[in-house]
Amino acid sequence: MHNPVSLPLQLWSIHDSQLDDSDRPEPPYDHEDEYEKLISPQSPHISLVTDSILKSPVLRISSPSLPNTYIKCPHLPDLQLGLSLPFLVFQLRNLDRFFSFEISVSSRDGKTFLIRSSNFQAQTRVSPLIATIPMRLDPGWNLLVFNIPDTVSSLFGSTYKETNSITVNASCHIRRIFFSDRLVSEDSLPPEFKLYYPTD
Repeated sequence: MHNPVSLPLQLWSIHDSQLDDSDRPEPPYDHEDEYEKLISPQSPHISLVTDSILKSPVLRISSPSLPNTYIKCPHLPDLQLGLSLPFLVFQLRNLDRFFSFEISVSSRDGKTFLIRSSNFQAQTRVSPLIATIPMRLDPGWNLLVFNIPDTVSSLFGSTYKETNSITVNASCHIRRIFFSDRLVSEDSLPPEFKLYYPTD
């Protein structure tokens, strides 16, 4: 996902706790200084905004209802990504609020596992097919690199085959989500993938 393009969520489904017309509107959950301009509302809690740090378009997912506010790829439940690249990379901004993501993966022995990572839990919990692991984010913008094969091996003792789906829950700003065949750092990214901070 690369949000500045015209259709950033074309391959993603949007799930918002206030998409139901029966829900009462809530005031904005973000402080005004976290973004400067609403560019395009995708839903009450999922929008394209101008980020106050980068001064460029990002996707904002922000809601007090984390479990019910998220984007998911693929956008249809009967589709799978089928991506075997080992590293999942997020360029995201820590909003100092609860945030989580989850991936569904398949192993070479035919099992399907669900891995959830969040910044609001302190311990790893593992059941036969589901694991939840803690996440640490620095203030501001982060390059979050998730090593899927190592995680599947250490949590479940299985060999990673492919990723089936990605779900990103509130609350964060997202610049880009992509897979990589190697471990990446900010310095190793191509110019079009780097985060540029205005100097003025």
